[in-house]
Amino acid sequence: MAITSSHSVDFRHYDHDKVIDHGDHKHSHDGIDPHLWLGPKQAIQTANVITSALVKHDPLHKNEYEANLSRFTAEVEEAILALENKLKPVANHGYFVFHDGYGYFEEQFGLNNLGHFTVEPDRRPGAKTLISIRRTLQDQQASCVFSEPQFSPSVINSVINGTEVKIGTLDPMATNIAEGKGGYVQFLEELGESFSKCLK
Repeated sequence: MAITSSHSVDFRHYDHDKVIDHGDHKHSHDGIDPHLWLGPKQAIQTANVITSALVKHDPLHKNEYEANLSRFTAEVEEAILALENKLKPVANHGYFVFHDGYGYFEEQFGLNNLGHFTVEPDRRPGAKTLISIRRTLQDQQASCVFSEPQFSPSVINSVINGTEVKIGTLDPMATNIAEGKGGYVQFLEELGESFSKCLK
């Protein structure tokens, strides 16, 4: 089953205007943003598509599938309301990321992503690149730069050195969250907390 071919899911497309390419690392995104799980609305829509497919192929368990969907939907909708309250005070605070993967989450909660830098996670950028990135951070008055677990601390520190920009960490793969009931909501809550903490 190909979720990306479904007309029941609101997909987004990459915003090429927000790519800050400093030459050390060439990386392009084209077409549909595949990071559906980072959008609560899209997660609910995807769950509906999956449930419909399960019911079609296994009608004997229709009630169980639909009950699971109802519970999941209610839990995610409750989490959305809580995250809206948490993130509203910092929604206008600008930031940069090192991975253009958070568009669904950002659109859901109206966050102010100023763009993303294309640098290698384990290799410190060259001097010209660092100067350019730092100038961009200051010119855009960024509050925070978000890295991910795979980025070396030395790379991140070299990027913000000499600025007042804070460092935050986002984990889009939920590496510290156990699989099972409630795991997705916990993931959303931790992602929201990471944004809120760094942008305050």
